[in-house]
Amino acid sequence: MKSFLRRHFNSPILRFIQFIGERYKIKVFPDKLFLTLLYKHKIGKSLDLRNPLTFNEKIQWLKLFDQNNKYTIMADKYAVKEYALQVLGENLSVPTIGVYKRFDDINLEILPNSFVLKCTHDWNSVIICKNKELLDVPTAKKNLCNALNKNHYYRSLEWSYKHILPQIIIEPFLSDEKGNPPIDYRVYCFSGEPFMIHLTLDKFNNRKVVFLNKEWEHLPIEREGLTKSDIIIEKPKLLDKMLATASKLSKDIPFLRVDFYIVGERLYLGECTFYPGEGLREFYPYEWNLKLGSMINISKIK
Repeated sequence: MKSFLRRHFNSPILRFIQFIGERYKIKVFPDKLFLTLLYKHKIGKSLDLRNPLTFNEKIQWLKLFDQNNKYTIMADKYAVKEYALQVLGENLSVPTIGVYKRFDDINLEILPNSFVLKCTHDWNSVIICKNKELLDVPTAKKNLCNALNKNHYYRSLEWSYKHILPQIIIEPFLSDEKGNPPIDYRVYCFSGEPFMIHLTLDKFNNRKVVFLNKEWEHLPIEREGLTKSDIIIEKPKLLDKMLATASKLSKDIPFLRVDFYIVGERLYLGECTFYPGEGLREFYPYEWNLKLGSMINISKIK
């Protein structure tokens, strides 16, 4: 049965199953079988859940076996703000303009001229508004209402999203000196120890990336689906604080990616991610799959 499904589990069928799951909150296959099929389709290799070695294999393993209730809070783009305040003892979160269960409850007239709309329970529903007068309200409403009706967990079993209350959150639009979204600093942490920083440049357009170590030296890493850049980015003055903050938030967690922005002289916490790229994008060269995988300690998880 499994070999038959692997041969016939093609892209259109995959997308349909994921759509049905997200929209109607149902599972077509048992969890292990679904991840095995999804991994085979996306990575092109067999998934070993008994003895996972690579980064992506262990991310799939964590989806199934590391289901800590605090992950739900940390993945919630609204709830994480209070959680981070308690853990860090200072407020590094982007200010909240409003939180709404329905789009129609939003009073656009009282919003500032620029802002960001996004859902609290997923990772792909961001709408940037730089000028309120130019906002396509019907399209924004359609996209956000569609997102509110989905449960992102059923797409690839990213457990931290399963129990988040779907809401729309509005935040100020953060920008650099040119009026563009700031660099996205993504810190990869293993059991509370930051290891590397993944910079995302021009996040909502060309989306180029740079991988650096803690000493701000370029790492010879690429990741599937991402365009590598060799651009030299100045080491931020707040790097030490960023790494210390990431360490505190990721303490006792096998793997956590903590995202930050820097605007002027201030560090902002973006979000916490447990399964980058759904654990379905390879690192290149292959040795980095094994190196990063070896850093995820699953021995203490039952």
